[in-house]
Amino acid sequence: MFSLTEKQAGVKAFIVKYMADHGGLAPNYAEIAAATGQKSKGGVHRILIGLEERGHIRRIKGAARAIEIIGGEHAQR
Repeated sequence: MFSLTEKQAGVKAFIVKYMADHGGLAPNYAEIAAATGQKSKGGVHRILIGLEERGHIRRIKGAARAIEIIGGEHAQR
């Protein structure tokens, strides 16, 4: 896995906490934007692409709230 930018790390930390608090349900783009100070869902989308390219998350195409944390102590089983 590659290192993350500050924004990517913040988004990943929010996703991990949200999923822990909501029984494994991932947040939607609007919730991520509101919680991390992003101005648009497009900005969130770019950050999620970066997280996926760096091997920190996996997104399932065509499914809502379909984010899986990969590797580390927060990996889903």
